[in-house]
Amino acid sequence: MVSSFFYEGHYQSVALSINNYINSEPEFLSARTIHSHRATGDAIEELVADKFDSFLGNWCKEYSSNFARRAMADVAFRDTEDFYCVVDVKTHRQDTKFNMLNITSVERISRFYEDDKISLR
Repeated sequence: MVSSFFYEGHYQSVALSINNYINSEPEFLSARTIHSHRATGDAIEELVADKFDSFLGNWCKEYSSNFARRAMADVAFRDTEDFYCVVDVKTHRQDTKFNMLNITSVERISRFYEDDKISLR
């Protein structure tokens, strides 16, 4: 069983909408925080989480962006095919030579993969 949202490429239009939205919000960082990688990442995560369900449109059956700080998910949704999709919003500075990876334990990931209705992307 596979999710049409991902395997038929519908996620690509959502990604494009998110990209356009972020690029249309030039003042989401202050002069004081603009050079902070962490502040930038946190601000982008907040921008995305605030409107992610609207980007999903009719694909979204349920939506949540209320997760603990150390949770794997920043946002999650249940799609119209009843797949539970967990999204970890990530940013990447293209002009740097070294970037920290997001490390999640094998145990935490394996718990997600035990359920056929959960889709990690």
